[in-house]
Amino acid sequence: MNPIIDWQSLKNLTEYCREDIKGFCEDEGLPVYPGRLHPFQALFLRNLLLCNWSVREGYFAYYWQAQQAFELFWAELPDDVTDCQLAASWMVWCEGSLK
Repeated sequence: MNPIIDWQSLKNLTEYCREDIKGFCEDEGLPVYPGRLHPFQALFLRNLLLCNWSVREGYFAYYWQAQQAFELFWAELPDDVTDCQLAASWMVWCEGSLK
Protein backbone atom coordinates (compact mmCIF):
# COMPACT_ATOMS: atom_id res chain seq x y z
CA MET A 1 0.00 0.00 0.00
CA ASN A 2 1.42 3.33 -1.01
CA PRO A 3 -1.18 6.01 -0.34
CA ILE A 4 -0.91 9.35 -2.04
CA ILE A 5 -2.19 12.03 0.30
CA ASP A 6 -3.37 15.28 -1.24
CA TRP A 7 -1.90 17.56 1.41
CA GLN A 8 -2.85 20.76 -0.38
CA SER A 9 -6.50 19.77 -0.53
CA LEU A 10 -6.45 18.75 3.12
CA LYS A 11 -4.92 22.11 4.02
CA ASN A 12 -7.63 23.90 2.05
CA LEU A 13 -10.51 21.86 3.48
CA THR A 14 -9.36 21.91 7.11
CA GLU A 15 -7.89 25.41 6.94
CA TYR A 16 -4.73 24.19 8.66
CA CYS A 17 -1.64 26.02 7.43
CA ARG A 18 1.77 24.50 6.80
CA GLU A 19 2.97 25.53 10.27
CA ASP A 20 -0.04 23.82 11.86
CA ILE A 21 0.75 20.59 10.05
CA LYS A 22 4.41 20.83 11.00
CA GLY A 23 3.31 21.29 14.61
CA PHE A 24 1.18 18.15 14.45
CA CYS A 25 4.15 16.27 13.02
CA GLU A 26 6.48 17.51 15.75
CA ASP A 27 3.94 16.67 18.47
CA GLU A 28 3.61 13.13 17.15
CA GLY A 29 7.33 12.61 16.52
CA LEU A 30 6.89 12.45 12.73
CA PRO A 31 9.10 13.99 10.05
CA VAL A 32 8.00 17.60 9.60
CA TYR A 33 7.77 17.27 5.82
CA PRO A 34 4.77 15.15 4.79
CA GLY A 35 6.64 13.90 1.71
CA ARG A 36 9.09 12.09 3.99
CA LEU A 37 6.44 10.12 5.85
CA HIS A 38 6.13 6.36 5.55
CA PRO A 39 2.72 5.31 4.18
CA PHE A 40 1.30 4.37 7.58
CA GLN A 41 2.55 7.68 9.03
CA ALA A 42 0.89 9.59 6.19
CA LEU A 43 -2.45 7.88 6.85
CA PHE A 44 -2.07 8.53 10.58
CA LEU A 45 -1.37 12.22 9.98
CA ARG A 46 -4.24 12.60 7.51
CA ASN A 47 -6.64 11.00 9.98
CA LEU A 48 -5.25 13.10 12.82
CA LEU A 49 -5.86 16.29 10.84
CA LEU A 50 -9.43 15.31 10.02
CA CYS A 51 -10.23 14.29 13.60
CA ASN A 52 -8.65 17.42 15.05
CA TRP A 53 -10.60 19.51 12.56
CA SER A 54 -13.87 17.97 13.78
CA VAL A 55 -12.97 18.71 17.43
CA ARG A 56 -11.87 22.25 16.56
CA GLU A 57 -15.17 22.87 14.76
CA GLY A 58 -17.13 21.63 17.78
CA TYR A 59 -18.53 18.40 16.37
CA PHE A 60 -16.88 16.41 19.17
CA ALA A 61 -15.81 17.41 22.65
CA TYR A 62 -12.75 15.16 22.72
CA TYR A 63 -10.29 13.80 20.19
CA TRP A 64 -10.93 10.19 21.18
CA GLN A 65 -14.62 10.63 20.32
CA ALA A 66 -13.75 11.98 16.89
CA GLN A 67 -11.22 9.20 16.34
CA GLN A 68 -13.73 6.47 17.18
CA ALA A 69 -16.40 8.01 14.95
CA PHE A 70 -13.91 8.50 12.13
CA GLU A 71 -12.75 4.88 12.26
CA LEU A 72 -16.35 3.67 11.99
CA PHE A 73 -17.08 6.19 9.23
CA TRP A 74 -13.94 5.27 7.26
CA ALA A 75 -14.70 1.54 7.51
CA GLU A 76 -17.95 2.10 5.59
CA LEU A 77 -16.28 3.82 2.63
CA PRO A 78 -15.07 2.06 -0.52
CA ASP A 79 -11.34 1.31 -0.72
CA ASP A 80 -10.84 3.55 -3.74
CA VAL A 81 -12.12 6.76 -2.11
CA THR A 82 -9.78 9.70 -2.66
CA ASP A 83 -8.52 11.97 0.11
CA CYS A 84 -10.69 14.81 -1.13
CA GLN A 85 -13.77 12.58 -1.17
CA LEU A 86 -12.91 11.21 2.26
CA ALA A 87 -12.39 14.65 3.79
CA ALA A 88 -15.47 16.16 2.17
CA SER A 89 -17.63 13.17 3.17
CA TRP A 90 -16.31 13.33 6.75
CA MET A 91 -17.14 17.03 6.93
CA VAL A 92 -20.67 16.46 5.61
CA TRP A 93 -21.11 13.55 8.04
CA CYS A 94 -19.96 15.72 10.95
CA GLU A 95 -22.34 18.52 9.97
CA GLY A 96 -25.19 16.03 9.69
CA SER A 97 -24.41 14.50 13.07
CA LEU A 98 -25.38 17.76 14.79
CA LYS A 99 -28.98 17.50 13.64
